[in-house]
Amino acid sequence: MSKRYWGIAGLCLALATNPVFGQQDAGGVRSESSSIEERRSAQSENPKSLPFPVVVLETDDQAQHAADREANSDKHEADDLKAQQDAATAAGRAAASAERQEISTWTQVGFGFVGTLLLVYSLYVNTRATGAAVEAAKAAREALAADRAWVVIKGFTCGVVKDGLWNCTPVKDSFGFNYIYENTGHSPAIGLTQQFEIYLIPWDQKLMPHVPPVDFGPIAGAVVGPGMPINSQMYPLTDEEAEGFRTRKLKVVLYGRVRYFDVFTKNIAHVTEVCGDVEYQGQRTDPDGTVHLNTIWSPRGPQNTVS
Repeated sequence: MSKRYWGIAGLCLALATNPVFGQQDAGGVRSESSSIEERRSAQSENPKSLPFPVVVLETDDQAQHAADREANSDKHEADDLKAQQDAATAAGRAAASAERQEISTWTQVGFGFVGTLLLVYSLYVNTRATGAAVEAAKAAREALAADRAWVVIKGFTCGVVKDGLWNCTPVKDSFGFNYIYENTGHSPAIGLTQQFEIYLIPWDQKLMPHVPPVDFGPIAGAVVGPGMPINSQMYPLTDEEAEGFRTRKLKVVLYGRVRYFDVFTKNIAHVTEVCGDVEYQGQRTDPDGTVHLNTIWSPRGPQNTVS
């Protein structure tokens, strides 16, 4: 039997055994009803007076609600389990994807390392090629420098000039000066032109005058072969200037400039520039009457260049 029937049977037994239930007053049925109501009131006020436990029965709605709640709980547990399973599956997929990415990353690292090695090797090869090109160009320049024409200063001449004529001026006892150049290269110097100037400065002056170079322009010039000397035109002093030079009151400044081209680079002009002063140191006369001057020539100032 179900719990509901057992409850009904117990309630009937309790009413049958209760002494109050059997009492009736003179009023008949009304008294019996009053007694029943009094007993029900007493039972509601003091439920512990029953001699056996009372089981509270649930209604159909309550049972349905409990069943629904249990079903919802089971559904929630199933959903939670599915979510955990999905999370585990996603974690596994993420781990697999991370492993594949790790393999791809290491592959890229390997390719990058190989590419770096190839780049370093390429730079090494380019450096060697550049060095070889530089050495070849240097060797070519050295060969060209060795084969081109080089006109340099070899010295100067200082001689006695007697009973001469210079710029329509008679010269009785004076001195003349010039420069001597030489082509020390292995090829001809072409289009050679010269500039030669003489200046007189006080004996104790240290500052050299700046001589402006002459622009020769596109003139033909001379051709000087290898090993050939070139003499500049000799310029004598006047008798008065010669006396100041002889008495060491004046010094003579000689400026010379030579411009020429070589046969390898005909569009590039080469220039040899020289500037120096001459000091008189006395003279001697040979038995045959030849006079020799003792002089000192020293290059001075910035106008001493070779290109």
